Amino acid sequence: MDRALVQQPTCQLRAPPRDSRPLPLQRAGGTAQPRRGGPVSDTLPSRSDPRPPGLEFVAAVSIPLPHKPLGSGQSPRGTRQLIPFDGGTVRGPGLSGRVLPGGADVQLLRSDGVMEIDAKCLIETETGAGGLYFGSSPSFETAAPELQWLMQHVFVGTASVAAGPTIELRWFKVT
Repeated sequence: MDRALVQQPTCQLRAPPRDSRPLPLQRAGGTAQPRRGGPVSDTLPSRSDPRPPGLEFVAAVSIPLPHKPLGSGQSPRGTRQLIPFDGGTVRGPGLSGRVLPGGADVQLLRSDGVMEIDAKCLIETETGAGGLYFGSSPSFETAAPELQWLMQHVFVGTASVAAGPTIELRWFKVT
């Protein structure tokens, strides 16, 4: 049965650099009001020119799933299962390396046919930086200085299951 894959949503907001100067004031009906324009509105696109975000390909992840799913049975939300994995590969212009053993794909198979996924693992990059964590959203955490950019951006991804079975992920940075 074909099932849609849904990734858990993630939100990340970054404020523009704060301008320490006070906003200029104008008098309206005897009351001081901040003047429109100013530093904050200059950093936002106008309503008449909405620019959609772009996407930049970062990496493709391939993780073989050699183990049978471990299930918890039917619940009011659906069927929960956990699929452990032993490793995989990461290849792309922004990130390359290997998925270390010990990760798992935790899934919720909802009664409406949608599959919610929450995969967690560690990645070791080709340069030897380790401890890179991602969730299926994907979001990252690392201590490696050269990979700090991964914690400063929003990412989206696609997921599919290939023969093997193998989970295939494609990650994109929102630009």
